[in-house]
Amino acid sequence: MNEKATNFHNQQGVLHMIFNAKNVTKDPTKKDFWVREFMLEIAQTKGEQTFKSAFPLFSLSGENRINMLDAYSEGDEVVVTFVLKGNKYKRKDTGEDTSFTSLECISLEKVVGVTQAAPVDNKHDVTQKEGSNNFGAFDESDSGDLPF
Repeated sequence: MNEKATNFHNQQGVLHMIFNAKNVTKDPTKKDFWVREFMLEIAQTKGEQTFKSAFPLFSLSGENRINMLDAYSEGDEVVVTFVLKGNKYKRKDTGEDTSFTSLECISLEKVVGVTQAAPVDNKHDVTQKEGSNNFGAFDESDSGDLPF
């Protein structure tokens, strides 16, 4: 297959934790590579029954995307558009082929009109911010491979 296909996925949930941006570049001679992560709480339901929530970790990479989360607070109901990524590599200690998987966030949009039954804490008001923070189409050149 010569064409590169990208499958976008959407997931609605509550922003459970928002982490600070971190520079993951290990080689000081290479350009800085910034990553920012957030955890989404997703209620697992089947019909009327609710099960234990899932807490996947999503990431934003590249200088033009890491600030996307500044417009949101923990406890906000959002829809995340993301790409499932996986990269194969050889383990340095064993030489075995393995891979890591990441959920790369492409855009984030607040769900308007949702009232939160139990706020995460009292310092966040989920009604303050409305709208979306979509930084345009996914640019494969910006996300690149991690530098390790």
